[in-house]
Amino acid sequence: MGGLLSPFEICEMVKSDGMNSVAVTETNGFYSLIHFQNAAAELGLQLFIGVELVYENWRVIVFPTSLEGYQNTCCLVSKITQMTFAEEREFLNSFNELLAGHALFITDKKDFFEVFQGQDLIIQNTYFEASPLLFSAADFNWCEKNKIPAVVTSRLRYEKEEDAIFYRYLKAIESNQSLDQVILQGSGFQHFASLSELQSHLGHYWPLWLNTARLKKRLQKIDFFQRKIVFPQFNGLSGEEQKKQLKEQVYRNVYYRYPEIENDLQEKIYERIEYELSIIFEKGFASYFLVVEDIVRQCPITCGRGSGAASIVSYLLFITHVDPIKHNLFFDRFLNPGREDPPDIDIDFPYDERSKVMDYVLHKYAGHAAMVCNQNFFQWKSAIREVAKVEGVPEDQISYVTKRLNRMELDKRWDKIIEIAKKIKGVMRHLSLHCGGMVITPRPIDEYVPVQLSPEGVPFIQWEKDQTEEAGLVKIDLLGNRSLAVIRDTLQVIKSHPTLPTVKKTQPHGEITSLTYSLLNPLQDQKAQQLLLEGETIGVFYIESPGTRQFLQKMQSGEYEHVVIASSIIRPAANRFANTFTRRLHGEAYTPLHPLVHEVLEETYGIMIYQEQVTQVAMKLADFSSYEGNVLRKILGKKHKEKKLRHLKDRFFIKALEKGISQQNLQELWEMILSFAGYSFCKPHSASYALVSYKSLYLKAHHPAEFMAAVISHRGGFYSTQAYLDECRRMNLTILPPCINQSDYDFKGSEGSIRTGFSQVKHLTNKAVQAILEERKNSRFKNFSDFLSRVCISFEEVKILIKSRVFHSLISHQDTIKIMWEAYYFFAAKKGIIAEEEKNEFRNYQLNTYERMRYLEWENTYLQGQVTYPYWVLFKKFLQKKNRVQGINIPHFAGKHVQLFGIKVTSKRVRTKNNEEMMFVSFSDETSIYETVFFPGFYEAFADVLFLGGAFEMIGFVDNDHGAVSCHIQDLRKVEDVFA
Repeated sequence: MGGLLSPFEICEMVKSDGMNSVAVTETNGFYSLIHFQNAAAELGLQLFIGVELVYENWRVIVFPTSLEGYQNTCCLVSKITQMTFAEEREFLNSFNELLAGHALFITDKKDFFEVFQGQDLIIQNTYFEASPLLFSAADFNWCEKNKIPAVVTSRLRYEKEEDAIFYRYLKAIESNQSLDQVILQGSGFQHFASLSELQSHLGHYWPLWLNTARLKKRLQKIDFFQRKIVFPQFNGLSGEEQKKQLKEQVYRNVYYRYPEIENDLQEKIYERIEYELSIIFEKGFASYFLVVEDIVRQCPITCGRGSGAASIVSYLLFITHVDPIKHNLFFDRFLNPGREDPPDIDIDFPYDERSKVMDYVLHKYAGHAAMVCNQNFFQWKSAIREVAKVEGVPEDQISYVTKRLNRMELDKRWDKIIEIAKKIKGVMRHLSLHCGGMVITPRPIDEYVPVQLSPEGVPFIQWEKDQTEEAGLVKIDLLGNRSLAVIRDTLQVIKSHPTLPTVKKTQPHGEITSLTYSLLNPLQDQKAQQLLLEGETIGVFYIESPGTRQFLQKMQSGEYEHVVIASSIIRPAANRFANTFTRRLHGEAYTPLHPLVHEVLEETYGIMIYQEQVTQVAMKLADFSSYEGNVLRKILGKKHKEKKLRHLKDRFFIKALEKGISQQNLQELWEMILSFAGYSFCKPHSASYALVSYKSLYLKAHHPAEFMAAVISHRGGFYSTQAYLDECRRMNLTILPPCINQSDYDFKGSEGSIRTGFSQVKHLTNKAVQAILEERKNSRFKNFSDFLSRVCISFEEVKILIKSRVFHSLISHQDTIKIMWEAYYFFAAKKGIIAEEEKNEFRNYQLNTYERMRYLEWENTYLQGQVTYPYWVLFKKFLQKKNRVQGINIPHFAGKHVQLFGIKVTSKRVRTKNNEEMMFVSFSDETSIYETVFFPGFYEAFADVLFLGGAFEMIGFVDNDHGAVSCHIQDLRKVEDVFA
């Protein structure tokens, strides 16, 4: 949080002041180097990049004068940010060793000249810093006496002097202090000082200006990056050796991917392989594919996605799993002859195995690998929240206001907070690790960009993904996916069943049974497709959200290609085309916009759905090359794109009109293209995820208990644990309580029932769970006394286990209170409160038992919700009195008003074309999850009540939109449960 200004704003101010060059530095980093270069290039400025090194009491500005100087500066910055210096002397020695003769220096520390006295490579290249309000006549005289040239600088933090207050708020946020604790001293000018303002303060020291002009001549505009692809040689192989190994691996795996290859298909496959390899070799990417294949081999379950899934080379290396020939995937979206930026393959691993893979990469390429960072900027609500904290507003009030900003009147205090928040919105706040971006380099990575360490010790570079790619560093995305862990665990449980038929097949990594991840390809499975038709996809990766389930119901299709389309068209900018697609899918006739366009859009019924269709349409209709078409697609998602996009649009329209397309059809086509300016997918990405969806569907259809247990255990789906448990009950699965002899750490499914795991027990430590599981390996627990004597855990944890019904397999229902007393006496004797021989005296007491409602209350408290009892049991008496429609019967009341009962499951707030807020809310009852809509007026009326969650009584109007049923809620009230 070094200032309020972006690189573009700084360069724009310099340009507006009539200057044609600028030298810029950041503190201990090159965080915005590429952004500064781009901004300067756009505005026609000559740019000099340096860094302000700050360590202990030292502050030195460094401007590298060679590529080696830049590399050494990056290394020194890395040492500073990683705090590797044991003492100040070590810093000064490193400074001398790395930068002497490779950089120019500016400092306001007079000690600097004494420390390096006699070291000409440092002293002769060092200038004294003269900043307004900080440079005095005494400083000038000292410089003149010691023949040290002084130069003019300005320490820029914000635009205008009156912006100082906003910068103070920024520093208060950074230091977690109140505003009156932040004092800005000794920093001179921190606003943008024009040339005339600088001259008014320092103009009488005329040697400063001569020295500054001379320094500018010495500064060199170094092209730190030639925009060449930077990637290491795989295992030290030469370029030719890498090509040979890649080609051999690809052709070796043709048999495994296409075991029953036909002649006509064989020719198409080999032709595609040769085409892809020719581009890969020409671009020098052979090592990239070999490195990625080596990484993927570290984990048996992966999902290669993104545009890289269009590559048959990736498919044959088992990096990706969707056949690009069979499913018509466009390789040129991934790589093409004109593409200059690096390729991008995203790999999903089971989320709990990802760290193992990351460790493998960081170990194998130690010193040459690091993660990409996220540069996190203040967003609107986070800015408001942080300013409010500085103002001393209590946390509960901050949360209340930020969630209702557009629906409530605010007092003057909040008006002030919002005004300040507007100023700091967009300022960089902090760095974090990218979700999976990994960079590997041939030379040590900190010669390309400074490297820092996360709190966990993970190395990461100072650039986010865009700067990383622009600098030519190749990013490999190694990502975590919970659904892959769900599939893995489900398959493992199924394989443990002795009745599972095993059909062995030979694969590159050994013999595997037919029910394994790589061979599970159930695209034609009827039971899986039936779930799709009914929208029964809760728990199924990628297609379980309410909007997607409703769209699946509209589609009424179980075909793989249609699911790929569904997962791509459910995005805000394309929603208006969704109904058009479903009508055409069901047989509505349409006229193609143009025969050439029809070739590209035939599979998607004349609608542009995938990113690469933008490229393909531009190639067919306007004679763009694949590279130019891809440029058009990429520009759509960029900021400040209007000028470039206007040029491409003009060319597109001129060429397309020459091909005979009408102006009206061309305009319709261009609107489709513009819809890709927002969030959108390429077909290979959606196809890869759709394959994971089908694998999940198959497991839910054929092994529901095992699958849903894994879904709940990994807690990574769209819904809450409670919602998944309710779904299990609707699937007629039995939810069993945790059991001291049968529960594992997580939920466990088997033959129609799901056993609750110890992980669901609230306040039970992992140490206690491990103690139970380890002791149980020796033998099952015979009774409660046996458990107490064998497992060493606290009295509080034993009470939690009792209240969670963990011991009910060892005792009768009536004995719960008895073992509670046994625990009291056992631990009392253990602490010496009573004599050892007294610990069984409770057996002489006449003990009552607990009422059923007490068990319900305990379950709600200690099992984090209603696990073995459905939530709606708590409202049984209330519901018996109501004349309501159950969720499963709502479709029978289309066009009518109905009374409903529902427990809020999930919600999504959106804005209408008129910028009014409305909300889609999913509710559940004992029969189904059903969808509702709160249009603007009703949302405004009920928003605060909805926010509370829980159970509701509602009245609404039932709407049936092509098979997707929802209820437009017009009245709502909260129903309090028995524990409220």
